[in-house]
Amino acid sequence: KTLFMEKQKVLVSQNDELARKNDLAMKEMEGQTLVVPAYDMMPGCYKKGLQLCKKMQYQIEIKFIDSFEAIKMKVASGQGITFVIDSYDAYNHKNLKKMEVRDIHFVCTLGVAYLKNNHNIVVKDFLKMLD
Repeated sequence: KTLFMEKQKVLVSQNDELARKNDLAMKEMEGQTLVVPAYDMMPGCYKKGLQLCKKMQYQIEIKFIDSFEAIKMKVASGQGITFVIDSYDAYNHKNLKKMEVRDIHFVCTLGVAYLKNNHNIVVKDFLKMLD
């Protein structure tokens, strides 16, 4: 059951030359370091990071980081860029800028999975609450 879907943006340091633009194309991220959550934190983000690097025709380095705070600090200090949904307020900071990417459709989907024939009343009540 999908809870929400939201387009992702690129998060860059306000001191990065990329931050002077209104939006970005993938080519403009060439040579950057993409910092993403490690597998143990968010397996979906880890996999998307790997997929993006394989599909990308531009050279980009990828580093997996063990905490969201460390990702935020690396981006704020100009040591990399990351993808983030606009509504994620933890990355709203004066040293950071969220930017649209105009030539890819990169969406974050959050949902819950459950067994179709599950008879547990807690699961059924939870799903009713979501509706």
